[in-house]
Amino acid sequence: MMPANGLQYAPPHPCQCYIDEKLNGMNALAPEPRPGAPVQPERIGVRETGPAFGMAAGQAAGAEDWAVFRADSMRTASIATALPAQPELLWRKEIGSGIAAPISVGDRVFAPVADRHSVVALNAADGGELWEFHAGARVDSPPAFHNGTLIFGSADGWVYCLRAEDGALVWRFRAAPAERRIGAFDQIESAWPVHGSVLVMDGVVYCAAGRSSHLDGGLRLYAIDASTGKMLRQATLEGPDYDVETMGDQNYGLPMGSIPDILLGDGSRIFMREQIFDAQLKEQPKAAGKAANVLQAKGGLLDDSYFKRAPWTLGSTIPYANLIALDSAAAYAVQMFDTLQGLDPSVYFVPGGKGYLLYSKDIASGRKEWEWRVPVRVTAMAAAGDRLFAAGVPDMIAADDPLGAFEGRLGAFLFAVDKKSGEKTWETRLQAAPAFDGLIAANRRLFIATQDGALSCYGDRTGRQK
Repeated sequence: MMPANGLQYAPPHPCQCYIDEKLNGMNALAPEPRPGAPVQPERIGVRETGPAFGMAAGQAAGAEDWAVFRADSMRTASIATALPAQPELLWRKEIGSGIAAPISVGDRVFAPVADRHSVVALNAADGGELWEFHAGARVDSPPAFHNGTLIFGSADGWVYCLRAEDGALVWRFRAAPAERRIGAFDQIESAWPVHGSVLVMDGVVYCAAGRSSHLDGGLRLYAIDASTGKMLRQATLEGPDYDVETMGDQNYGLPMGSIPDILLGDGSRIFMREQIFDAQLKEQPKAAGKAANVLQAKGGLLDDSYFKRAPWTLGSTIPYANLIALDSAAAYAVQMFDTLQGLDPSVYFVPGGKGYLLYSKDIASGRKEWEWRVPVRVTAMAAAGDRLFAAGVPDMIAADDPLGAFEGRLGAFLFAVDKKSGEKTWETRLQAAPAFDGLIAANRRLFIATQDGALSCYGDRTGRQK
């Protein structure tokens, strides 16, 4: 921490301590306004309707549609659709910088483009652009498809609902309690941003707005009617606050506050990192989540850092990984380090060495089914049919460009393995590194977003799927 210029600067630090509330990046924090200072009043529940309001009802997603972030509300990254034995490139479309994981429903694919503040719709058969909608700030992850509509949050603090057919606005809801802007990552955002991917359960949209329960009045949780955009319920997570007088002799193990993440849902409960809420937004005991196989990412589901001390976990089945996909029988994971232990050179990872560990575990027994070292830094995975698809840059050190592979200048690989045996069944080269977690499968097609701003589709060229 450094106080200067009337602000308090909080730089990043590589620690796991209090990671469920730790602010990442470089943050400049200001004091609360002085009493009597002019401050925009807060208004909760602001809603606006668009030209498609009341005219957007449609069919629900099908079993082979990848309709939400990571395929379903529990974010398993798994789907039943079977792909061709040797998928071929059907099309590649350059969209724009900051493209993230798409979704695909029926004959369409929808992708967020963060740096354009937009969601774009493409024809799944040929990649032709159908429409594009611009929000007020970044959209960092894909929308949720719900009965003919697309619902997503934005860093401008609003939640949007569009008609999927043509991108017309149905409604938008302001999750931010006020229109206050800050500078964030070279752009302007709300002090209370909302992740692009929201949770939809039983016709209700759940989302979180804010950056920390310790900042700007806390995190706001909402339950919103998916059809009308009207607020049904709201809760605020604020604090806990400590100082030298209230913390006593404790210097570790204090109760933690909250930072937002993409929400998970099992039909009756909502999961946000370590926290659990019921459908009424009332917090539940954390032990229930630890006992179940609920996916967690210590750095958040959008964290692409591969940071050793911020692993992905799946209950007791997988205590540590860098990326996880799972179906009803098994979990599939990749990990960079052999242990979470730090400050020991004997457990450091050496690039261009033994590679990354890819493995499968039986969920019921916890038994490891297979494992092998892959010479690929896997940053995207999707389980589809009887195979696991994965993509990443090569794990190599080029003499003339030591960081070339790591930074994506040497292309990437997309490959498939049999889920039962772990045997590789297919592989192809990619022009660029995959966007983090940017691989999906739907309706016998494979879609992958890459860091050069493109979206590619693989499938059966002989049948030329329609």
